[in-house]
Amino acid sequence: GLSNTATGISYQLYNGSTTVGSPLTGTGVAVDFGPQTASGLYKVTALNTTTGCTANMSGTAIVGISTLPDVYTVTGGGNYCSGTGGVHIGLSNSTVGISYQALIGTIAAAPAITGTGGALDLGTFTTPGSYTVVATNGTTTCTSNMTGSAAVSVTTSVIPTVSITTGGSDTICAGTSTTFTATTTNGGSLPAYQWSVNSIPVIATTGTYHYLPANGDIVSVTLASSASCATPMIATNHVTMTVLPQLMPIVTITADPGNTVCSGTPVTFTATAVNGGIAPVYQWRMNGGFESTTNTYSYVPSNGDVVYCQLTSSYRCKLENVVNSPSVDMDVVTPMTPTLVITADPGTHIASGEVTTLTATITNGVAPVSYQWYVNGGPITGANLPFYTNNNFANLDSVSCIVSTTGACAGDTGSAGIRLYVSNVGVQQVNNAISNVQLIPNPNKGTFTLTANLNAIAGEEVNIEITNMLGQNVYTSTSNVYNGSLNKKIQLGNIANGMYLVNLHTSSGNTVLHMVVEQ
Repeated sequence: GLSNTATGISYQLYNGSTTVGSPLTGTGVAVDFGPQTASGLYKVTALNTTTGCTANMSGTAIVGISTLPDVYTVTGGGNYCSGTGGVHIGLSNSTVGISYQALIGTIAAAPAITGTGGALDLGTFTTPGSYTVVATNGTTTCTSNMTGSAAVSVTTSVIPTVSITTGGSDTICAGTSTTFTATTTNGGSLPAYQWSVNSIPVIATTGTYHYLPANGDIVSVTLASSASCATPMIATNHVTMTVLPQLMPIVTITADPGNTVCSGTPVTFTATAVNGGIAPVYQWRMNGGFESTTNTYSYVPSNGDVVYCQLTSSYRCKLENVVNSPSVDMDVVTPMTPTLVITADPGTHIASGEVTTLTATITNGVAPVSYQWYVNGGPITGANLPFYTNNNFANLDSVSCIVSTTGACAGDTGSAGIRLYVSNVGVQQVNNAISNVQLIPNPNKGTFTLTANLNAIAGEEVNIEITNMLGQNVYTSTSNVYNGSLNKKIQLGNIANGMYLVNLHTSSGNTVLHMVVEQ
């Protein structure tokens, strides 16, 4: 072309001395003679058609023809598993110095590779699609599209897994033959199996294995997957077997405080299960009737009650579902306060220094557990037998004994007391000097009248002493005798309920009465 033209001037293109095409008339701007395919040295001559004058335009243009790169065949491509690095694309051959570029569509898929004169690897490709290759001569910039294309596709990788089921659990009863089944994911259409017990392979290559396990056996299976893109191809799993023995459930019960109790005492029964499982069920029965469903049962029994517990075991390998405990027969004892009397040998009237044995006798059949003797309200150390012997009693000593019971109603106490009269040696007390003694009312509230006939000297005093069953003095007074009789009203005031001893004593006689105070 020309950089500019003059209007009305004719311009002719020449290849050497040969005209090329028709002349172009100038328009006052640059002109283009079109593409030229013949090689040579091109020039332009301008002609003024009016004057016939010509002029050669400055400069020339050279056209040269370069050879296109040789065409080869695209190779490679294919399918690959995700996460494994893709597939290769290349050329069947290459030319030294030529640049080869892989394209996906019109976009470069990788850096260009220079030809080596042989087959060429253009790299590894992961993007799915159709790939082509273009060759470029870097000197001439000529390009050629290679023959064919390469397709890249991707398949998602899968992870094979295998698990073992027994149709129940990994805990079975002794003597139970078990079928183990392999359950797979991504195992493919032709999975392969290998079973082993305690790491020793067995003859089992299918999806199941059957045998009689022992406790602690480790059953394993190995899966070789045939699935496409299985990564890894091998999967393993195992199960540890627990084999329980066949056992008989047992239930026993205990009673607290025991099966012999005092009337009104609550009793708590506790069941203890052997082979009862993790969730045993208890049913308490009393005289055949249903009572409770916990492992303990409390109530206040009656005499003759029969209590037992029924156990429903949840132990997996039990020989019986339901068993009964031995029954407990309840013996309920009615509490009874001991009643006792004290006798003196040789008697209550003794000489000074005379050896005297006092004996406490229980009259209502209650069994005692301990004895304690008292003199004038003070406990005698070591005096813990049913009898007490001493030769050092003083006149008017009050001797008493307290007994405590044993057995179911332990702790009940009873007591009694006696008064001793000590005279000088050779002086004999008169035992019938006091007669017709009356204490009215009896029982009373601490206020009563005491009357008696006395063989006493006119004006003589009568000593009146009242003690509790421990020998403790609660009242003392004296009263004169008139016309041989006693008539005295006594008020004890605020005094505890119970039994008391009323002692009358003169110089010629003595008597003792029992009195009950009920406020």
